[in-house]
Amino acid sequence: MSYIRIAEMSTKGSKKGGGNLGSIVLRSLLASPDLTVTALKRPGSTSVFPTSSELKVVEVDFSFDSLVSAFTDQDAVISIVGATGIGEQKVFVDAAVKAGVKRFFPSEFGINGQSDTVRQMTPFFAVKQELLDYLVEKEKDGLTWTAVIAGVLYDWCISNGFMGFDLARKEATIWDDGNTRFSGINEGDLGKSVVNILHKPAETANQFIYISSLTATQNETLESLEKVTATKWKINRVNTAQQVSAAQEALGKGDFTGALTLVKATCWSNTPGLKQHFEVDEKERLANGLLGLERGETVQDTIERVVASRN
Repeated sequence: MSYIRIAEMSTKGSKKGGGNLGSIVLRSLLASPDLTVTALKRPGSTSVFPTSSELKVVEVDFSFDSLVSAFTDQDAVISIVGATGIGEQKVFVDAAVKAGVKRFFPSEFGINGQSDTVRQMTPFFAVKQELLDYLVEKEKDGLTWTAVIAGVLYDWCISNGFMGFDLARKEATIWDDGNTRFSGINEGDLGKSVVNILHKPAETANQFIYISSLTATQNETLESLEKVTATKWKINRVNTAQQVSAAQEALGKGDFTGALTLVKATCWSNTPGLKQHFEVDEKERLANGLLGLERGETVQDTIERVVASRN
């Protein structure tokens, strides 16, 4: 099976494997012996890709013609563009149709943008929904699609501090009461899911696929971190309403960090209707069984692994 992955489109700074999420997916694809992978990047990009006989890296200018050429003879295209590239994906879809690609993965792989509350809180999700609607239109042209909704990238977000847990300083930022339950995906399960979707094309066509490694709350995460580090952490508490207001003000001034705050608000704030606890809110669409995701690591197991990797 031939597969092509669109790398992160930013050319600023070095990005191993074209971005953090891209690296996670790419590792699993290259570990699957029946997949041949092509990665795209812009000319002059500083993205760094692993050396592998199963990986071909192609420079394209992301024009329609260059994409059609790159997509020809490929079975699937997986878009893992960054936030600034979300709006450019329609040309990817058009090129995929022209090239005869069978499956297209839009750049999702995160929070549940199918929640009305999430879309209201984060207006930039409207661009993602436009693309999803466009993919439905293209079904008549023979292109199938799969949108992977993975929730919080749990181990990665703990390791890099995005979830508000500073491992170096032993300091935690807790939203509201810290008791909102959300689903999380660990890196290995995310990559495994993408590979298994490719291996089950009929069962995964033209639908949203929800996946989950575990469920957690901020308080449970903090409790495990304190246990593993044998340290009582300092706690800073923030309020959702204040955080969202400040984020919207920042976005109004062109400060994109406000968007990151809104993403956090959609993950673990106390706002009703987020639908981030997939085992309850999206139970009918949870595809763990289909994709072979057996519950292995607990919250405690994951914390132990993350902390050990940093020592």
